Amino acid sequence: MTESANAAFAERMGNAHEADHTVDPGGEFTNEQVSGMDAYNNITGRGVGLRYEGNGDGVINQCREYALHARLTSNPAQEQQRDGSDLIVLKRSIQ
Repeated sequence: MTESANAAFAERMGNAHEADHTVDPGGEFTNEQVSGMDAYNNITGRGVGLRYEGNGDGVINQCREYALHARLTSNPAQEQQRDGSDLIVLKRSIQ
């Protein structure tokens, strides 16, 4: 969205989407965990769009690379989003 429109539009759309879809479908994670992960990853998505403006293939390739190296976390609120250069994935609970 950032590459096609602009970062402000992408942020508004991402925030609206997260407000409507905060529940983990499998019930494994809390709303706070899911929304925290999504907010963190949305910042990365906007950063990629800005860095690769006008280069749709670059956006796709960078997002794939970040997805392959996403960090596991169980507490997204403690993750520090520095420069929009990585993704986080919720670690499955161990029971």
